[in-house]
This record gives sequence, C-alpha cells and structure tokens, in this order.
Amino acid sequence: MLEPISAPLWNLLQEHNLCSPGDLRRCRRIVRRLTADLPAFDSVWLDALAQLGKLTPFQVRILESQNPRLPPIAIRNPFSPACEARAGSSR
Repeated sequence: MLEPISAPLWNLLQEHNLCSPGDLRRCRRIVRRLTADLPAFDSVWLDALAQLGKLTPFQVRILESQNPRLPPIAIRNPFSPACEARAGSSR
C-alpha cells in the first residue's frame, strides 16, 4: 500500500498554493516507481512533484529543510492563479 504524504507537508503545500489533490493523484505512479517496496517518505513525494514540474528543485530544498517557513516569495509558485491576480495578469 502506498503511504500518503504527511499532513504537515500537505498543509504547507496547500498553504502556499503549490499543489492540488489532483497533482498528488498524478504523482502516485511516480511515487510507486521510486519506492518499490520501501515506505513513501515525504522526500519521495516532493521528488515526484518536482518530476511533474509542480515544484522547482529550489522549492524542494526549502520544503525539505528543518524550517520550511521562509518568506512567501521563496516558495510561492509564480504561475499560480493567486500570483497572477496580484500581478494584474491580463487574460
């Protein structure tokens, strides 16, 4: 059975609008391939999100750090709808 992402990491990803439930569903195949018979640690989930292009390597390093609560600009997804609205995107 595939172990889910931890609640603290999931909350952090949602708080910064970095990942959706659908993104996690798409990661499941990658996580299964990476873990085989091993537990799916948070670092594996983060690697899978990076492979899907949902996180940058820089964001993964921050999220894996001891204190991932850095200024929002460091981990914010510049392509999220919230950032586009603040930047005054003209669609």
